[in-house]
Amino acid sequence: TECQPMRATAARIARCTSVPADMRAALEREVVVLGAAAQGADKGSLPVVDGECKRAREKLLAIAQQVGCPP
Repeated sequence: TECQPMRATAARIARCTSVPADMRAALEREVVVLGAAAQGADKGSLPVVDGECKRAREKLLAIAQQVGCPP
């Protein structure tokens, strides 16, 4: 699924001190919620959750780029 790469990206960004703490906390909450949704998803809802994970990862990468963190 797309959620595993999202979690890996989030872990790297969590270590980047250039990301403001409040933003890191908000991103971490989103990752936790999506991760839980992915684990509990059935066949019908998994594609939706997968799409959300992909969008979240793209957002994480964009934020990392904006603040100068390695992707």
